[in-house]
Amino acid sequence: MPGSTAQTNKFHTFYLQQRPDNGDTWADIKVNHPLDYESIKEYNLTIRVENNGAQQLASEATVYIMLEDVNDEIPLFTEREQETVLEGEPIGTKVTQVNAIDKDGTFPNNQ
Repeated sequence: MPGSTAQTNKFHTFYLQQRPDNGDTWADIKVNHPLDYESIKEYNLTIRVENNGAQQLASEATVYIMLEDVNDEIPLFTEREQETVLEGEPIGTKVTQVNAIDKDGTFPNNQ
């Protein structure tokens, strides 16, 4: 099922699967590959249904899918540190300062 945005058209993010337990009236929207909040946070899909009668009728609906962020990004140090400390420095002497980042999109996952 190609979507209405470039991202979903290009990658075929979702597909429709007819439900065998309910004839022609139900279909499930399923993901075609894992979704990533940090890449795309939401999707808008336009679903169209048509009948096969003599007078062809159709209807459309928009489905909004908003992803929920999960803690799936590894925190990383921004620089590789190597410092030298003089022999005999007193307790509590500052050696260096380190900094790490977390690329998860939302709090508290990015803390």
